[in-house]
Amino acid sequence: MLWEKGDLAKLHEFLAAEGLLNAERFWRLAQALITVLPDGDEERKLLEQLMPSREGLLRKESAREVPRGQKGLFEEKGDR
Repeated sequence: MLWEKGDLAKLHEFLAAEGLLNAERFWRLAQALITVLPDGDEERKLLEQLMPSREGLLRKESAREVPRGQKGLFEEKGDR
């Protein structure tokens, strides 16, 4: 699991590519799994660690978005 490996960049990339980063259903499912999995379960521990990172992942996503027609910092005209 990317979270377990500490690869936040790839985790962010995966969640964004799969449309899960902003998907409320995904985060509710994660919370529901935490609720039903027994204490000490490895998956539960990982989900409990992931949940507080949601806001940081969302902030990272919004920082990556460049308004249409506006160049990013390292883009040349016509790159988009």
